[in-house]
Amino acid sequence: MKIPRARAVRAAPGPRLIEERDGCLRDSGFASMAASEAQHFEAFDALAMELRLTLAAAYDGHISQVDECLQRWGLTHGKFNVMMILRDSPTGRLSMSQMAELALTSPRNMTALVDGLAESGLVRRSASHSDRRVTLIGLTKKGSELLEQFLPAFYGTLNRYFDGLTQTEKLSLLHLLNRLRLEIARAQDTHASDLAS
Repeated sequence: MKIPRARAVRAAPGPRLIEERDGCLRDSGFASMAASEAQHFEAFDALAMELRLTLAAAYDGHISQVDECLQRWGLTHGKFNVMMILRDSPTGRLSMSQMAELALTSPRNMTALVDGLAESGLVRRSASHSDRRVTLIGLTKKGSELLEQFLPAFYGTLNRYFDGLTQTEKLSLLHLLNRLRLEIARAQDTHASDLAS
């Protein structure tokens, strides 16, 4: 990965400085915090703490931008997720329990999300032809049109985060993040086994 020379940029949000150190962009505030903590604990991995703080800051920055984009269109993460699930369903209509399962949320939360979308005229409820006890949810014309207008702007915003990375860098980042996910899962399994013993 080619690191820009003598580059220092402000990390958003906050006053921390990101600068090149030994060929790696580092957040000087996070590095300082980690080094300070390492003085108090003998077996402390300062680089792991700095990585955790950096990962959290990147995630927070990403989520705040996504939230801002969604809010401009009157949406939340949950409502957007429901609309995308409906758009991508084979029939365009799903039951509340099907949507709750796909959205990894409770039926109660799904009801609240659907209520909000229905009040905005973005989804409609209808009875199932095969089982009158089941209510199906589908996008309205207004809901479909909102997605058609929103998605290009939304994806454009997300793509800009990665414009400065090469394909190789994107693949490297994917690889490392997925390795981290596997290590976290392995550590959780080990911890669960230790507790069971």
